[in-house]
Amino acid sequence: MDKGKTYNIFKFDFVNDFVCDGSYCDSYCCRNWGIEIDRATIAKYRNLKDKELRKELDKKITYLSARKKHRFILDEENKCPFLGKDCLCRIQKSLGEDYLSNVCATYPRRYVNFTGYLTEALSLSCPVAVRILLTQNESIVLNEFHDNVKREKLIIFEWPRRKILVDNFLDIQYAAINLLQKKRFTIRERLMNLCFFGEALEELLIKDEQLNGLESLLQSFLSDEQQVELVKLGGALSVDINKFIKDLFGILDKYFVKKKNLIASESDVKYMDLVAECFHLEDNNKIGNLAAVYDDIYIDYQKYVLDRYKLFQENYLVYQWFRNLQPIMAVGTITENIIMFLIYFRIQELFLMLEAAKLKKDLTEKQIVECISYGTHIMEHENVFFEVCSEYIKERNYSLIDAMQIWLPK
Repeated sequence: MDKGKTYNIFKFDFVNDFVCDGSYCDSYCCRNWGIEIDRATIAKYRNLKDKELRKELDKKITYLSARKKHRFILDEENKCPFLGKDCLCRIQKSLGEDYLSNVCATYPRRYVNFTGYLTEALSLSCPVAVRILLTQNESIVLNEFHDNVKREKLIIFEWPRRKILVDNFLDIQYAAINLLQKKRFTIRERLMNLCFFGEALEELLIKDEQLNGLESLLQSFLSDEQQVELVKLGGALSVDINKFIKDLFGILDKYFVKKKNLIASESDVKYMDLVAECFHLEDNNKIGNLAAVYDDIYIDYQKYVLDRYKLFQENYLVYQWFRNLQPIMAVGTITENIIMFLIYFRIQELFLMLEAAKLKKDLTEKQIVECISYGTHIMEHENVFFEVCSEYIKERNYSLIDAMQIWLPK
């Protein structure tokens, strides 16, 4: 078996604890997805000596000419036709891991190739990955490891316009993680300092495309005294809860309407109904009433989620910042990326609030995991949600300060 090349890999310690467990998630990644197959794997299937399996594969794979991709044809239950009753892959059991497509062999892991090293992270659309993160009892730690990875599993981004940010990616990551893990501050204050850091980084990039002043900037923001001063400065920022509610519901409404016009999943329908039920939308509630309801259900979220998993918010924010390659992942400026980061966080938070308000003390860990998995799925694997949020950011054209007054938590 080709073990690939040895790389320096940066990842959080808990990533090494991941072991696929189809019995826990009912083989989530083998259902309700467009499971693509790379060309090299297709070639292996066409040259199989097992004629019966070769015929079955040929029958249950289609070619999408528009995407120029091969895909498995899902069965009547919307699951992969090679998922066995034991929730294990029949291809892997019969032929071994080398015959899995790159998507199947890699998910939920993602390796990104930077100059001289890789980053590795798990997608939180995977319930098993969520469970591991949710149950961490300490702040997660980013470390360097050495391991073998096959080249075909790597994601190679080419961002010539942002090459200097890519070159300094790890330094920026460690600074952001430091800001998000400062326990002397509230989550709001940590996010506030992260926004100030992003704003300063953007200003430096505009003045000097080579970021020659980056080391000085990082030292400044890593200073405890500077962080305290920024928190004092941010304390003067008011929270426009009505504007937040209006924009929050505007994004969700656009997303759910677009999904209805396509194919809404059972989970989409569930959360549409939960929003309508919890916020009494059938009564045509005014913004002020919606804001009051929001404050009420946040209390349930605090009691049944945050008090049970005290490090969840911190670890979730740190991990998603790194996993989504902030602040350079999405198209746009550093400011636009950070606004997107805040929006994603607040919407995932809302989904958890809805679950807590509905189930209260009966809310289970598995239900929390499934909620985070759903939120991650629509945010990271569906173009619709990304497009809606991108349109919102472009249309509003907020400065980072304006966005902070809307999207930072209280």
